[in-house]
Amino acid sequence: MRWDDPQGRPWAAAWQELAGVGISRTQQRRVKLADYIFRKTMVRLDLFPADPGFRQRHPEMEHLWEFHTVKNGYRLPLGSNPKYIPVIEQAMRQYRPAAYWGVKDEGFMVGLV
Repeated sequence: MRWDDPQGRPWAAAWQELAGVGISRTQQRRVKLADYIFRKTMVRLDLFPADPGFRQRHPEMEHLWEFHTVKNGYRLPLGSNPKYIPVIEQAMRQYRPAAYWGVKDEGFMVGLV
């Protein structure tokens, strides 16, 4: 898996270095009428190392370590487009089904994150 970061923080990890990969999403609360038409959904990719040495081998990913609510893993924010989810799901189910942990709903958010 490789991330070509537009902000200059690229990284790469071999599939066998990862015990699991999941998608997490958080949806904006419905407060006003417009929220029922369009709800912002934050999408993140969560990566969990297969061994304790992963963190030392990948210092370039340190800024993602236990980001937000992830424990013992890395969180890569992908933005607010829920259309990413089926694309990632299809790829994971096709290429690494044993490592795919599915989608985790993390509830609602208030305001913009």
